[in-house]
Amino acid sequence: MENISQWVGIDVSKATLDVYIRPMGKALKVANTEVEISHLVEQLKSFDLNLIVLEATGGFKSNDLSCSTR
Repeated sequence: MENISQWVGIDVSKATLDVYIRPMGKALKVANTEVEISHLVEQLKSFDLNLIVLEATGGFKSNDLSCSTR
């Protein structure tokens, strides 16, 4: 079976994180709170991800996500 690269794109806004997992085509929207980000990190750990890309438009950042995945 072919090993397909999986990656995640996350658009960070003040209220939410819009998450898209490729190539599965799975989309999620989670609240930009410490609790919800922790749940998201646990979900993402179940995938064999090669890359996580964050786009923080408007100057919003998700420090909790970057720290939690280390």
